[in-house]
Amino acid sequence: MAEDSSTRSRVAIVTGGGSGIGRAASLELARSSYAVVVADLNAASAHSVAAEIRAFGEVASGVGCDVSCEDQWGKVLDQAAELGVLETLVSNAAIYPRMAFVDTRLDDFDRVMAVNLRGAFLGVSRCLPIIRDGGGGSFVLLTSGSGQIAAVGNPMQRGFSLYGASKAALDRWALGIAPELAPLGVAVNLLCPGAVVLTEGVVRLQLGEEAPSETISAERMAGAIGYLAKSRPPAGTGGRYVATEFGRTWG
Repeated sequence: MAEDSSTRSRVAIVTGGGSGIGRAASLELARSSYAVVVADLNAASAHSVAAEIRAFGEVASGVGCDVSCEDQWGKVLDQAAELGVLETLVSNAAIYPRMAFVDTRLDDFDRVMAVNLRGAFLGVSRCLPIIRDGGGGSFVLLTSGSGQIAAVGNPMQRGFSLYGASKAALDRWALGIAPELAPLGVAVNLLCPGAVVLTEGVVRLQLGEEAPSETISAERMAGAIGYLAKSRPPAGTGGRYVATEFGRTWG
């Protein structure tokens, strides 16, 4: 007899889950009773976070994955199927190299767009049939203020034009597909930090005097992600939310 899907765990996939925001989101979702697939380019980091989750009694598995490669999504979805019914994808994996345009090569352009935009596209397209057939769910896509035209004049944004372009494209695409997926019971929402998240990756940028006064923790980001993971259409979809406003103007 086939297992009743109503008795199986709800599953969340978190890309870039091996560190920073992704790690915090994975822990938050696990504490909210999701079984979590921690996917990261660094397989060792993914397995380490999954072990953290299992250590406090929740269910998780880690898997190495380059989100820009379609053939690697199969193993992520296989892990999700082993844990339960896929309900949520948190598309967090991204790269943000800082470089002047005169130093930018075509390979740099291709890689940033591949991870930040193609990776999100592949995640949504591969997870959608499973989430839809499981009764609905949500996509939470991490974006950035770097993608906003208003950010262009900020000195801290110099060198992040390519990263910003990838996030601007992500915003337009995600908000465009949200009304298409709503009738399927699937929510699509964007989450922007609204301030710099002091993860290890950001610290390595050595912003120095350009470092902003306002920051947000990865844990606060995770709380906002956990809230959006529960969103459902018709009302809870098609939003671009700012995490620094979580608990103030939304959530």
